[in-house]
Amino acid sequence: MATRSKRSMGQASLFDAPMPDPLAELEADSSAVVPPQLDLFASLADDHTDQADEGVTQLLWAAPHPPAMLPAEPAPKAEPALEPEATAPLRPIAAPAPRTTFGAMSELFTLAPPLPVRGAPRAAARAAVVGSATIRDEERALAAAIPASIRLGTSSWSFPGWNGLVYDGAYSEERLAKEGLAAYAQRPLFSTVALDRGYYAPVPEAAHRDYAAAVPDDFSFVMKGYEDLLFANFPLHTRYGARGGKPNPNFLNAEVATRDVVLPAMNGLGSKLGPILFQFPPQNVLAMGGVKKTLLKLRDFLGALPQGPTYAVEFRNQDFLTADLGAVLRETGALPCLSVHPNLPKIGIQARAVGALDFPALLCRWLLRAGLSYGAAVERYAPFSAIRDDDPETRTSIAQAAFKFYEQGKPAHIIVNNKAEGSSPISVEQLAARIAELVREHGQAP
Repeated sequence: MATRSKRSMGQASLFDAPMPDPLAELEADSSAVVPPQLDLFASLADDHTDQADEGVTQLLWAAPHPPAMLPAEPAPKAEPALEPEATAPLRPIAAPAPRTTFGAMSELFTLAPPLPVRGAPRAAARAAVVGSATIRDEERALAAAIPASIRLGTSSWSFPGWNGLVYDGAYSEERLAKEGLAAYAQRPLFSTVALDRGYYAPVPEAAHRDYAAAVPDDFSFVMKGYEDLLFANFPLHTRYGARGGKPNPNFLNAEVATRDVVLPAMNGLGSKLGPILFQFPPQNVLAMGGVKKTLLKLRDFLGALPQGPTYAVEFRNQDFLTADLGAVLRETGALPCLSVHPNLPKIGIQARAVGALDFPALLCRWLLRAGLSYGAAVERYAPFSAIRDDDPETRTSIAQAAFKFYEQGKPAHIIVNNKAEGSSPISVEQLAARIAELVREHGQAP
């Protein structure tokens, strides 16, 4: 898809700014900070800031490329990981093979199939045991109004409280986990889902095959990597038993990742495999070896994984949100994952820190509202059947990010969690409506 020309906003564009080479300076000390107001997805209203609620807001893309480090803000104290949640110079590694692309839409999440017309009725891959709730005409119209390159979905699908929203009856969590995916995939707004179970234990190839058989051909999965690859030291938590507090011998072990995560997903999901996400939980950065050493290990890890899938990385420690991380990801062909989470700054600040707009695709997750822990959010929002804490600011930021990538001819996967506002199916629908507003306001990309 041709890149749409940038709209004149009376100021220099982010894309006009020269891009530094932070990877070559990974050893250098940088005290520069990112001013907190420079949020790439902050909104303006055509020089009428007192009328910001009227019409569709514009995008702020005039900030220069990021310096090397964010402000050293203290991260919230890390909780037990309960949520499906002097360095040597850089050594050159072999350049990654080109990532596969598909058609004019440049579907850059590798192995993903060509995208269909959004909103068209889907034929299930097999008859659903659990039924899908009645699809409203408004839902179909909204799905048709957003670009097919923007994939929306939720963190898993096994929630009994979605009766009437997604499913046609009251089913147990266990039954939905086993039989609900086909009904979920019939919803016209859902073209992706996060396989969060992969964070807790490797998913067998046979299970991946079952998932693939349950969804239409145009569906795409976001696969989460196994947590045993992502801790430098195991947390002191009963879930880790005798391993708690001990060093992890498989931290960033590419051989184990290939065997337990990548190959089962590739072989089982086939063309329906989207990005594979390695989400590093909050942990002691010094125990990891420090930021620079960890980024070197990350580069070696990503460079050693099988070619084909698109890999993505998310750190829950702000220390890693730097231009150095962006450089490592660009060199290895991986993506940054922008996430809405109390441990992290706003997604526009994350995007600027790692140079997210330079990447060929977007992976964004709307996970957890600021001020809430995972457990508190579950208590407040269960059974996840209604919006409890409306968050239009975050909704607009994510919609603007998705639209910006669409405008540049780049695809996006956006995952929404129940703990974002209270009910991810409703959040997805409202997010889709916000994206559709931007498309109507600014026009279809050529």
